[in-house]
Amino acid sequence: MNLRSNSLYLIISTILVIVVIYLVRSTISSQANALRSFIWKQKTTLSNEEKQTLQEQLYAFKFEIVKLRNENAALRMQLEAPLSPELGLLPARIVGNSRYLFIDQGKASGVKAGSAVVSQEILIGTVMEVGEHSSKIKVLTDPESKIPVRTQSGALGLLQGGDNKLMLTRILQSETLKIGDLVGTSGAEGLPGGILIGVINQLLDDKVEVYQQAVISPSIDYQLLTFVFVVM
Repeated sequence: MNLRSNSLYLIISTILVIVVIYLVRSTISSQANALRSFIWKQKTTLSNEEKQTLQEQLYAFKFEIVKLRNENAALRMQLEAPLSPELGLLPARIVGNSRYLFIDQGKASGVKAGSAVVSQEILIGTVMEVGEHSSKIKVLTDPESKIPVRTQSGALGLLQGGDNKLMLTRILQSETLKIGDLVGTSGAEGLPGGILIGVINQLLDDKVEVYQQAVISPSIDYQLLTFVFVVM
């Protein structure tokens, strides 16, 4: 091979090397850009996820603050409620609300079946079942609820739930009932006396029956409750 051929071969080889290097560099650059773009997107996504997580935590903190404020308000109102200071009261959160109420206190806190459950000076219901750290509450409007009561005028009777209303029954015809009279617990069957239940808003006058009946307007909406107290 002569000098001219060698020079031509060298030139062609150099050109090929330059082309290969260019192609390799272009490929690497393209891949690097793609990788950089991918990493940037991942960083952006991760940042959004972190922001979302922080936002959710913020909402959770705000929700907890609202719950604590509500509980503090409930505690303040309970302290001001005109109940006997001799009654022991155990605060409890409502953790479930359907036909029954479910609270976060149970045997471990000394809760017993049959105990009264109140909000301020108002009777909500009675403890139906007790677990180690939770309890089921039967509200007054439940069809199975029957509470011995006394009216403002002193008449004794039975408060019975049903169809989301309260019926006052077993009141002798000789007793006087008036619309607007307060109704509270009588102190029978293990429940403390004098706990408010509601107000008579309708008289079912039937002189043929042995007993009088009346409709009681509950003093509180059970569905709005978030915090109650178990009478110990």
